Amino acid sequence: MPTIKRWEFEQFPCGEIYSQRIDFSVDDHQFFMIFTPVICDDTAYVQERESQVGFEIPEQSYDIKFDRVENFESGQFYAPPAAGYSFMGLEKLARLGIGLCRLIEFHRSLTGAQVYFVSAENLRLKHFYDRLAKKYAVELNYSVNTGLGEEGLDYAIKTSEYRQQNQRAESRGHAQTQAGLRTRSG
Repeated sequence: MPTIKRWEFEQFPCGEIYSQRIDFSVDDHQFFMIFTPVICDDTAYVQERESQVGFEIPEQSYDIKFDRVENFESGQFYAPPAAGYSFMGLEKLARLGIGLCRLIEFHRSLTGAQVYFVSAENLRLKHFYDRLAKKYAVELNYSVNTGLGEEGLDYAIKTSEYRQQNQRAESRGHAQTQAGLRTRSG
């Protein structure tokens, strides 16, 4: 598991909305994750996203970005680590993966998020995300749509809240349909 100094999110303005950031490390590698709410009142954007993912985007949806702290501070996003850092071997990558999944679950538990959107910057990162999706989706009770976007590097993660909301809506719809059938036939 990575080291997480404080299990709380730092809120900061991002235009007209507030994003949340949390920092963590795997040995000498410092990382951060940012969760930004999807703005559902931008109709054109939402329609484009919905056609891409194939489902209606709920209010409680977030875009996730994750990178090295030094890349964020230098403005050179997704750059490989500078010389002098320890090798990021399989054991460290596994710990990084566990950390990413735990932080997403932690955020969901605080916000009730229903959907997360993630983009891999490159094929190497996509393969890493694919392994995480395969390994943790069932454990977390999430469903993951992979291979989205023009280059197939985007993901949509539906949380248990999304599925519960849809099941409730389907149950209400089914009950209303049944009530309508009884009224018409009665």
